[in-house]
Amino acid sequence: MDAHDDRTDSEPGGIARKLDELAEAVAGLPPDRRRLLLNDLKGNMLADDLKAAIKASGLTHYAIGKAAGIRPEIIDRFISGEREDIRISTAGKIAAVLGLELKQTGTPLKPAAKRSKDA
Repeated sequence: MDAHDDRTDSEPGGIARKLDELAEAVAGLPPDRRRLLLNDLKGNMLADDLKAAIKASGLTHYAIGKAAGIRPEIIDRFISGEREDIRISTAGKIAAVLGLELKQTGTPLKPAAKRSKDA
């Protein structure tokens, strides 16, 4: 798959074509690697959605932090990209302040396979 090109996104079917290419590339991976990649993509989507909700709320990071019971610096670093992720419990507190609900979709999480000592 080529590097991202914004022009492709605006072409008719551009995004759909990119998604088809991604699906084709992912289909060739072993099931455990495919699951890890898809979980990572879902995590990034959650982070992006939460960042957008924080920005759209019009609330200060201080106000959100105070209402959620977390330090505003955590929100500052998350929004700025200095910190790429936050705990799910922290995300849930922020979401609740913003009137959102985090909820699991899709298949339930399964325990990770045990690794051998040689791996």
